[in-house]
Amino acid sequence: MVIDSSEKKNTAHPASFIIGIVILIVFTILVIGLYRLRQEYLDIPSFLIVFAFILGALLITSGVGNLLKSIYASISGKITSIEDAEAAIVSCGIALWAALIGGVVGTLIGVINMLGSYSADIYALMSGSAVALITILYALLFACFFMAVRARIVQSLYRHEEMEIAEDFAG
Repeated sequence: MVIDSSEKKNTAHPASFIIGIVILIVFTILVIGLYRLRQEYLDIPSFLIVFAFILGALLITSGVGNLLKSIYASISGKITSIEDAEAAIVSCGIALWAALIGGVVGTLIGVINMLGSYSADIYALMSGSAVALITILYALLFACFFMAVRARIVQSLYRHEEMEIAEDFAG
C-alpha cells in the first residue's frame, strides 16, 4: 500500500522540501559570497573526508539503498511500507552521525596540520585552521540535510500510523 502524504490536509507539499533545500543552499552561498567567495570554501579534501565517512558508514550498515529511498520518499511524500520508513529513518540517522564524526575527524586533521608546522609560517597555521573549520561547515550542511530528510520520513510515518488507527476505529 502506498501512502500519499498529500491526501491529508496540513501536509507539506513535496515541492516545499525541495524549495527548503534550495533556500538553505542559496542562503549558504550568499553568506559565503558576503565574505568574498574564495577557493577556501571549496576544499575538496575536506568535503571528501566528510563524504567518505557518510558513505563508509552506510556501506558498513548496508544503508545506502535505504538512504536513497528515504531521500526519494521525502521529496515525493510517499512511503511504500512502515518497514521501509523505519529503515530510512535509521539510515538517515547513521548518515547524520557519520557526517558529524567526519567533521570532527577533519577538524582534528586540520588542527594537527596547523600545530605540526614547527615554523613560524603564518600561511601553514592559517591553512590548517581553514581545513579544520571548513570540514565542520561541510559536516553541518550534510547533517542539516539528513535531519530534514529524516523529519519528513518521521512525519509521513506518523501520518500513516494515524490513518491505521482511524481505520481500526472505523472498521
